[in-house]
Amino acid sequence: MLQEAAFVLLHLEGSRGRERALRDLLMRSAPALDEWAQRGLLGSLHLPQAWVHEALATYAFDNDDMFTAYELYLSANCRDPAHDIAVRHLAPDAILRKDYLLLNELLEPFVGKPVEDWAIRGKILMDYAHIMQRLPQLAARQARDAVPDAAEALELEDLCRSVPKILGLLPDVFRAREPRHRAALAEITAGLLGAVDRVRPAALAQVQPKFIAEGARLGHVRSMAHDRFTRSLKAVEGVSA
Repeated sequence: MLQEAAFVLLHLEGSRGRERALRDLLMRSAPALDEWAQRGLLGSLHLPQAWVHEALATYAFDNDDMFTAYELYLSANCRDPAHDIAVRHLAPDAILRKDYLLLNELLEPFVGKPVEDWAIRGKILMDYAHIMQRLPQLAARQARDAVPDAAEALELEDLCRSVPKILGLLPDVFRAREPRHRAALAEITAGLLGAVDRVRPAALAQVQPKFIAEGARLGHVRSMAHDRFTRSLKAVEGVSA
């Protein structure tokens, strides 16, 4: 008798107490919120759809249906739990599949919105996805063009300089105790190091985060040595000329 119970609670005098009681009822009754029940609650009693979606989102989360919970929280305008689900539960799979478009789609709804810890969690992952897509494009154009575009050259330098900051903030994004998070951390680290090493290895000279894999670190050291050697040759050629 969900609709009847909601009808009774609608007659509570205090608006705050009335809202709290109704939302608690929806949370407890989430398994019964089928299409018929929602039609009565939304159509006949005119309860806010956001309350129903929040209850269904919590129920989906408790049943490990993370994508459904993410979508329902978004539709209920509950951005903080939706952001947390996107970062903790959905982003690692996109990262491990190197699906940067999906990663952007998951986090795009929070851009410019008040979201807790956005700058040190979701935004970091969006910056990572942008670098992994944009840096190879810029590097290819710089290598192809006889006279590199000045604006693109500046953009490339800015992207490379942002990588140390991202690497330094990664431990705040994920929980190192969770295997999928550790795997995602390793993938991000290896991807950023590899991308920057191919174009500006000197940009990572001061970066020594403890989670960088030994293989990635050795590869970076080799790239740094090659970069120094190339610059030395150019300097010698300049003197000879």
